[in-house]
Amino acid sequence: MTQQRQALLAKPRTIIGRQVKQLRSAGLIPGNIYSKGQDSVALSVDAKIFLKIYSQAGETALVDL
Repeated sequence: MTQQRQALLAKPRTIIGRQVKQLRSAGLIPGNIYSKGQDSVALSVDAKIFLKIYSQAGETALVDL
């Protein structure tokens, strides 16, 4: 059984450190993407959309950003 991949819209963010509390209060989830040999990328995603996709995809499914 093949499950369709979900897509999650992630936006780059400039708010870092303790200031991410502002993002959380605005309904956004801060995150980072790490890759070997490249700089990390700070991003944020909408909390409501994330929770919807997380409930559909589960913990182990792949999600496109």
